[in-house]
Amino acid sequence: MTTKMPRKKVFVSYSHADRVWLKRLLVHLKPLEREGVVELFVHTRIKPGQKWKGEIEAALSEARVAVLLVSADFLASDFVAHDELPPLLEAAESDGLVVLPVILAPSRFARTHSLSQFQAVNDPKKPLTQLDEGARETVWVELAEQIEGILEVKSPAIEAASELAPERDTRHHDQSYPVRTGDDRSSKRDWCDFYPEQSAFAEDAWQRIITGTTDRFDTMGTTLSGWRRTRDFRRVVLEKARSGCAVRILLMHEGNPALDTIVYGYEDDQPRADLSSTIHSNLAFFQRLSTQEKNITVRQIRNGNAQLFITCSDQEAVVIQYLYSTSWGHGTLWHCGSDWPLYSVARKEFDYLWHANDDLR
Repeated sequence: MTTKMPRKKVFVSYSHADRVWLKRLLVHLKPLEREGVVELFVHTRIKPGQKWKGEIEAALSEARVAVLLVSADFLASDFVAHDELPPLLEAAESDGLVVLPVILAPSRFARTHSLSQFQAVNDPKKPLTQLDEGARETVWVELAEQIEGILEVKSPAIEAASELAPERDTRHHDQSYPVRTGDDRSSKRDWCDFYPEQSAFAEDAWQRIITGTTDRFDTMGTTLSGWRRTRDFRRVVLEKARSGCAVRILLMHEGNPALDTIVYGYEDDQPRADLSSTIHSNLAFFQRLSTQEKNITVRQIRNGNAQLFITCSDQEAVVIQYLYSTSWGHGTLWHCGSDWPLYSVARKEFDYLWHANDDLR
């Protein structure tokens, strides 16, 4: 199985008038860059002779995060407005690029809808120019930690917790464990496959689930980052919705106290903050989809807890169990047809939490 390398490029957009702020940002990201956690792209690093427009488009196609250093000069820049923001916003819409604005100085950011839809790292009413040095440094630290969390790099607290967890047997990550399989999976739906770790479930299998559904597509989880990162997810889910498929998306609310159990035992609040930030970013992405197609509905779980990741289509279901004994993203996975008993269990669990949060959108 071919493993797709995770994106770790961070695209920085800024005005030349704000070079002093860029310099401070680069200082705070330097440790992550040195360790190979992130790859930075700043247009001033384009070498002479390179085609800058092509370099920008290539960088955005590889980027996971975009940092915007927002000021009046930034909003006034024709280069930013015409050459950087259009492809950047398109990447945020279609490829799941996470956009993190940092408000440097008073500006029309709040009235610029294309940008204000993204949650700023710092309070727009308290730009960096109005903060003392210590408070400014805290904002840069928070930004670096958010980037680290988005790139799914383990913090020292999570690394320590992983070391205490039982060692996982990785000998069979490239195969499934069939519980029972129908003679012809194309016509029979009475089958179930088991994977000891969810990473063994190939990316194209996720794509087949959504492309193969017709009438319904339900998905529920803590953050649903996996679906957001799935190739062509936005395009396919919009096409399905336009053709009449009912799409229901259910993710945890960042204020749900059950989230505390996921990061239980950590000595600081950063893992919880990272989780809340990811939920907020993904919620904005899914809500933008729902504004484009009426057949897409998004809710958050304030009542109850998504103890399972569940995705159900017309023909099949995927269920992932969150486990304390394994690190995040390594739960066990079941993949079954719609006639297998687990399918009805998954649908019942999804429907219960969906209706339990009907009035809490």
